[in-house]
Amino acid sequence: MKKLLLALAIAAIAAGYYLYDKLTGYREVEFCIAVTNDIGRVPGLLPRAVTAIKEASRSCGGDIVIIDNGGLFAMTAADRIARREASLELPEAHFLAAGGYRFINLSPDVFLLGPQTVRRFLRSSGAAVLTDNLHGIGGGKRLEQNGLSLALYGLTAAPEAPLMPPALFDGMTFDNPFAGGSRPHDGEPADFSVLTLRADLADLSTRFGVEPSDVLLSLHTRFPHLSLVVMNDRFPAALVPDTAGGTRFIALDRKGAALSLTRVRMIKHDTGMRGVVVSLDTYPLALDKVAPDAPTRDVAAAFDRALNRAKERVIGTPWFTLELAASRKGDTVAARFLHETLLAAAAAAGKSAELSIALTPVSSYRHEPGTALTLGGIDALVPVDRHPVLATLSGSRLADLLQGAWERYPDMAASLFPLYYTVQPDGVFRFADGRFDPDRDYTVVMDGRIADLLAGGDEGGTLLRQVLPSTLGELFARGIPSKLSYQFSPLWKSE
Repeated sequence: MKKLLLALAIAAIAAGYYLYDKLTGYREVEFCIAVTNDIGRVPGLLPRAVTAIKEASRSCGGDIVIIDNGGLFAMTAADRIARREASLELPEAHFLAAGGYRFINLSPDVFLLGPQTVRRFLRSSGAAVLTDNLHGIGGGKRLEQNGLSLALYGLTAAPEAPLMPPALFDGMTFDNPFAGGSRPHDGEPADFSVLTLRADLADLSTRFGVEPSDVLLSLHTRFPHLSLVVMNDRFPAALVPDTAGGTRFIALDRKGAALSLTRVRMIKHDTGMRGVVVSLDTYPLALDKVAPDAPTRDVAAAFDRALNRAKERVIGTPWFTLELAASRKGDTVAARFLHETLLAAAAAAGKSAELSIALTPVSSYRHEPGTALTLGGIDALVPVDRHPVLATLSGSRLADLLQGAWERYPDMAASLFPLYYTVQPDGVFRFADGRFDPDRDYTVVMDGRIADLLAGGDEGGTLLRQVLPSTLGELFARGIPSKLSYQFSPLWKSE
């Protein structure tokens, strides 16, 4: 009898709460926001992430919005070329579809796959592009979730976009999301607004003078009603104190892959008033011990096998030795090869360059003369394949650029052709060539990573003229020359 009375009492309380809820118009709603970052940068992690996301979705009762914040692709030069040459099912697209992703925040490096491959990837993935500063395909999205209106946005700081050919973006454009003149989004505020942000705050500060406080001001100006910001970097604690009633900032692990799950509890009134956040609880989900999703694992494995076969294609037989072990000790055949290719790339674009600046990797790689070089061998010569850039530089700016490249890339050798100079033990460049004039302007073709040090704009003694349409890796893939055309004489040496 007592148990029956207790059950009746509980039922009465529940009925009373239900009637009260109906009369007042208030109800409690729960849902989840899951965000991944750099998942594709760790080999074999995509299948594990699918399993983790499916488990998180079940724990949220299916009321979950899943977003990728970039870093989904990890491509060497040979990988990218093989992906564009072969119509392969991209495992990254399968991953997004299998995980139930709704949205993706794109970064410019994805477009190195080519516009057709990018569009095929998006169609296969089923994910919509959130990136608000990618015009032509991206932008904020709104959806209904359990009677709540959700607004979702994405931003990607994209300093490399101006150093990529416009044709890659197929009419789309990346703008600087933190430039002046930002204005608030039009439209009614949503019950809950979330922004995913991909940016390196330290890089923005040192290279462009955009401080974290500037970024924060831009966010609040452009999106004045944000409830949650999930980013791959961390604002200084003094700028974003964790106080009730404000925007919650969640920083993912910027040094590795991350999956973050945020549970949101809200109170919503039926009259259309904006919902009130009761709690936001965030949990980082470990991926290293999660069992991989079998179908995704099989797709990724099949893709890797096909990619490896594609990279076995022979691209040429050079009759000169390519050795990278001594790159920082003086003029090398490998450096000459890169310089010659840069000058040829400028000539193919109808431009005549006076000088070239190349970055030669330092590694144990050695390719013997007279042996075939495969597509996969490109990775040793251009581990980071960027588009060469044609620019006008003053002699003094040129010296500063070489100095900066020598310091920025300690595992590479920055070299100039055809002026003679020396590099002291402390890395200081000294020109010993009577043709060098610090006050003269030079037309220079350079490796895209060198151009990246120019901060992507016109500044004292610098004018970017043209981004060349083919990368060094793409030029190599079309055929490695059997011999070099330049006569060999020492151009530079380390003291």
